[in-house]
Amino acid sequence: MGDAVLTAFGHRLTASVRRTDVVARLAGDEFVVLLDHLHDPCHDAAQVVDKILLAASQPYPEVAGRTEPGATIGMALHNPGDSADRLLSRADAAMYVAKNAGKNRAAYEREGQWVLRGN
Repeated sequence: MGDAVLTAFGHRLTASVRRTDVVARLAGDEFVVLLDHLHDPCHDAAQVVDKILLAASQPYPEVAGRTEPGATIGMALHNPGDSADRLLSRADAAMYVAKNAGKNRAAYEREGQWVLRGN
């Protein structure tokens, strides 16, 4: 059942982004989304985060109401000179901030402050 939910979520995730964006399963229930060529990176990425949170919160027929669906998202915007490892590290830190804030939340750092989205 878990694999079916992960597959369903993967499809929802892919449907929430543009064809030019990249969606990959990192490990277990962790996914990475790379958004490229954003006009206004913070605003545009936040809109995608909202779409993903909405898609993730919809019921999954695979679990027949046995769990409340949702996602936790850590968002990191690329800064000049960032390595992939640094970007993933910042996204991971943001994910834990979102997770501590509650279910179906997203977080990112902006100007030294954590910003939360969702619920």
